Amino acid sequence: MRDKAHSMLPQENSIRPSRWKAVLGPLARIVVAVVLVYGAVAIAEVIVKSLRGVLSLDGAVPAVYYLAYLIVSVLVAYYVYRAYVRLIEKRALSELSRTGASRELGVGMLVGLGLAAATIGVLWVLGFYTVAGANALTVVFILLANDGAVAFVEEILLRGIVFRISEEQLGT
Repeated sequence: MRDKAHSMLPQENSIRPSRWKAVLGPLARIVVAVVLVYGAVAIAEVIVKSLRGVLSLDGAVPAVYYLAYLIVSVLVAYYVYRAYVRLIEKRALSELSRTGASRELGVGMLVGLGLAAATIGVLWVLGFYTVAGANALTVVFILLANDGAVAFVEEILLRGIVFRISEEQLGT
């Protein structure tokens, strides 16, 4: 009995609940978070696009531009989401901790690569896929940089905001 009563006491190091979390319902919290993160990323994208000519270094393939787009998009999404979690929700950002992140990233990339290969393999076996040519590695880099930025922002928006807040409200 003592253990149960002891476990119900508030933790000394925990961040106290936010007034905003109580005032804003779950749908409003989702909307506020999505608008903040997506709005900040959209503004950053406009700024990076305005520098496209400079970042392409007058080359045919603007690899530096896409690298800048990847870095800026990921950093802006991360820091705006982090600020939202700390200032509005008043909690630690545990879902984006570094612990185990490289392992999870590696497993996720392998699973994604396996699924893409399986899909292409099935399409090839059925006769709906043929290889028409090969692109330079810079084209592959550009696609990966662009898709990496989109994937990170999508994960923040869907898993970090929509799914997490929905699960808090509705349960798993």
